[in-house]
Amino acid sequence: MAINTYKASAAAVFAAPAGTTPFFNIQGSATKTVRVRAITISGPTLTAVAYLHVLLTKHSAAATGGTPVALTAVPIDANGAAATASAVQVFTAAPTAGTEIGALDAVRILGQATTAAAAGRPPERVELRFDANPLILRGTAQGLCLRFSAAPGSAVTLSVAVEWEE
Repeated sequence: MAINTYKASAAAVFAAPAGTTPFFNIQGSATKTVRVRAITISGPTLTAVAYLHVLLTKHSAAATGGTPVALTAVPIDANGAAATASAVQVFTAAPTAGTEIGALDAVRILGQATTAAAAGRPPERVELRFDANPLILRGTAQGLCLRFSAAPGSAVTLSVAVEWEE
């Protein structure tokens, strides 16, 4: 049985919803086991420089509502089958979070002030890698989300990318 690898990324920087609801989500597949290998967060900006505490959480039910923006699953091998992971998306308006099982990882990243980009400081880029122990999603109810542990002081714009196997 062949294992196919996929990547998906926000096509542009997006404004994450205010608060602590998910701003990124990937749900499992109805027909295959999904193994998440990496999630990247990059370029967070807000009104004033601030640290952001981002949680990667596992859920037993999908987020609903809000304004989801679907990410295009691109197979690494052009001959690979179409991806079956469901709901690979970012949110620009707050969804209702699904049932959270718990936090799998946490990172503290420096969010630049919107004007800092003109000062020449490179944007923050954090890559969560799970090569040795990929995060397993079985069925469409299981999912992973990124969310802030505390509401940021202002709107946050950022980019997210994900890599997985099926």
